[in-house]
Amino acid sequence: MHSKKYVLVIIFIIVFISIIKVTSLFYNNTPSIASDKILTDNVATTITPAFDDTQSITDNLTENFIGNSTTSEKQKSKLSQLIENCINNIELADNNYDDITSQLDSYITSLKLSNNSNDMLALFMQNYQASNIVDTDFIFQLPPTTLHNEILFEQQLTMCSTNFNAKFCNEHLYSQANYIDKDNAYWWYLIAQIHLSQNNIPDATDAFYIANGKAYYNEYFFEKINFIEQNAEQHSSLNINVRLVYAVGISSRFNLNYAMVVDYCKDNLNDLEIADLCLQMGIQLEHSGKTLLAHSFGLALQEIYYQHNLKYDEVAEIKIKQNTQRDAIINNSDYKAAALLMTVDERLARTWLNSGLSKGEIFAISQTINEAKVFAQDKNYLPCQ
Repeated sequence: MHSKKYVLVIIFIIVFISIIKVTSLFYNNTPSIASDKILTDNVATTITPAFDDTQSITDNLTENFIGNSTTSEKQKSKLSQLIENCINNIELADNNYDDITSQLDSYITSLKLSNNSNDMLALFMQNYQASNIVDTDFIFQLPPTTLHNEILFEQQLTMCSTNFNAKFCNEHLYSQANYIDKDNAYWWYLIAQIHLSQNNIPDATDAFYIANGKAYYNEYFFEKINFIEQNAEQHSSLNINVRLVYAVGISSRFNLNYAMVVDYCKDNLNDLEIADLCLQMGIQLEHSGKTLLAHSFGLALQEIYYQHNLKYDEVAEIKIKQNTQRDAIINNSDYKAAALLMTVDERLARTWLNSGLSKGEIFAISQTINEAKVFAQDKNYLPCQ
């Protein structure tokens, strides 16, 4: 039992650090398209390699993730002490991951044998995440999934931006996607991305204008995690913690190329209308995005605008917001500890997922930390045993 939990902890560290690196780009430097793609691919391919070589990376990851081991016990939170104790006392057995990988292989095999539209969508997402060769037309031939059409249409719009085919990528598809979730600006960012991939700046601009009129921005990050987790539950005996870690890895391939949007804004800073459009995009993403990445990206767009227009007071305000968010989440040892405990405590895992589905990532982080702190007060709380 210990060894399986240990593997989950290490895998989650890898996924967590990869996602945080992507988010941190928007706190520190505006990313290039190349760097965005490299980090996105790194997040997307963390799960499989993690099962192959956990022991060799354990020491460095643990040190970097938990923090400086010279910090006194009084200075450390109970959560940090708890997770250090977990990692220090779990022994890694030989071939400990065989059972998990065997079950994952069986899960993928069952998807390949299924004719269910949900299963075919799940298999497509996992093949695409793993950079396996996929039939680019296949995603457009899938029938509606009833409960998960937003994920299906997201995958279709993403495919249009990377492998454009006018047979599928047209106004009919765009209107269908928008109909699923009419108040979500995310659809129009994906549509704008398609136009940008075709170097169609006017239509991309029109799409961004429409996006700015929507009520919220939801990339369906938690919805995709929930979909994969539930699908894995139907076809495997993996427990919730394994399913969640696996689903996070699958769902962390960001389908919007944020760096492409950044370049669009930077290249058009001298166009007053587009520059103001990008500023409004940044404000919208800051306040209505459901993920930490969207929030960080919104602040980055605002900073680009204010820097260009020499509005240094506004730049300073953005920096304060970025530093506050970094300290509250990225540099928060309680968050890191709670994130690790999610891999071994089903209650925390479900709190994070359900809170994210309800109100977004920042709320989910807050709720999970608060619940983990309550658990940590109990001296009999030993989740790693």
